[in-house]
Amino acid sequence: MPWEFYILIIQNLESYWLSPIVIAKKVSLLPAVTLTSQILFTTFFGILGLILALPNFSFTFNSSS
Repeated sequence: MPWEFYILIIQNLESYWLSPIVIAKKVSLLPAVTLTSQILFTTFFGILGLILALPNFSFTFNSSS
């Protein structure tokens, strides 16, 4: 297999598995909630939504509990 395939697999594992877990521990949200908020905010607001997804969602989610 070409080395590009391995890089693609590693990058996807880091993006979709490792990053949500690390971010979730830092902002005390579940990984599924973290990933869902990033997807939803990106869908509605583009790159700005991706940048602002976790701070907004974390503030809203943690201030209500």
